[in-house]
Amino acid sequence: MKVNGEQISAETVLIAAGIRPMVPEIPGLDRVPYITSDEAVRLPKQPRWLAILGGGYIAAEMAHFFGALGTEVTLIHRGPQLLRAEDDVARRFTEVFQRKINMLLNTQISRADSRGDEIVLRLSTNGNTSEVVEDGLLVATVRVPNTDVLNVATAGVEVDERGYVKTEEFLETNVPGVWALGDIVGKYLLKHSANLEASYAGNNIFNPESKFAVDYNAMPHAIFASSQVAGVGLTESEAKTKGIDYATASYDYYNNAYGSSIEDRDGFVKVLAERGSGEILGAHIIGTDASMLIQEVVNAMREGITVPGSPSRSTCIQRCPRWSSGPSASLIGDGEGICPRPFMGRVRGGYWYQPSSLVRPDSPYPPRQGRRRVKATSSCQTFGIGPESCCTITLHSQLLSSDSG
Repeated sequence: MKVNGEQISAETVLIAAGIRPMVPEIPGLDRVPYITSDEAVRLPKQPRWLAILGGGYIAAEMAHFFGALGTEVTLIHRGPQLLRAEDDVARRFTEVFQRKINMLLNTQISRADSRGDEIVLRLSTNGNTSEVVEDGLLVATVRVPNTDVLNVATAGVEVDERGYVKTEEFLETNVPGVWALGDIVGKYLLKHSANLEASYAGNNIFNPESKFAVDYNAMPHAIFASSQVAGVGLTESEAKTKGIDYATASYDYYNNAYGSSIEDRDGFVKVLAERGSGEILGAHIIGTDASMLIQEVVNAMREGITVPGSPSRSTCIQRCPRWSSGPSASLIGDGEGICPRPFMGRVRGGYWYQPSSLVRPDSPYPPRQGRRRVKATSSCQTFGIGPESCCTITLHSQLLSSDSG
């Protein structure tokens, strides 16, 4: 390869050139001082009014960032809701975000012009036209791989139909000695995914006799907006597309003592599991600390923890690392499927008590009046996940009484 006219050669080449923003073709945009997400956090001056074009996670995070600083943000998106890949979470997130950010949905920019120090955007919404005037315009639509800039085709490196480098399971391309990782591979456009791939690539390059295929199992993602969004595994739409027989249910933050105390009325957890095997297929969260809570499900999925028996039966699993007092969710089966609920309490006399406030399982205090009582059908077993331990308890979730009995 040539870099600044200098010929560079090596026995091993690792492609990790990432992706870049793609700017849509809008009349007049090339004459307007717009910015992309690459420049957004390096501005010398905070804009007073900012239009953001896009409806994905970058647009949502940028809108939250500038809105939190006090900028008047107008989010322009051609679709009916944000974060469309997030299924039910997308609908809730759009509803919540509309309360905080001026949002123009089903809207496209038909033209952009400059007027002094301002940017004038002509909009089209369901056939109606309008105009907004802003200090700045942030284009946060999609990103594309840099394979065309690198011209990898001249080296014979294959790319897929979207332009991402094609690799086998060990991250080597079709050209011997040429490897690739990170966003330019297009598997997961996530920093922690690139870190994972880097560890595998390092081993596979320097230990060719002991290569390992990249394990992408239970790769989580998070969106740092308000509210936070996090997910892992399949969405319900993906499960349907794959023809999987699954069960699903959701549980609102506000029905949990901690969620109620912080008045998070919008957050919820949604869980999917395969019927029959009980395998956890995915989980999706919107609400306070969603980016941290999702790790509980990641741990369970990577450890192969399943919903015991058929998800259509009345069973539950509790996972409680560090016995957090946060809005932790457990999987409880009801007649229709899996229902996540906060199940922290203690087993006494063969029964599991669900208190209104969370307590450790070894708490010496007896349950108070009004607590739910369910029959414990197996004993508590502990196992280690990293520096923490997790308690798994299988319960028959028949409600025996509404008093402490």
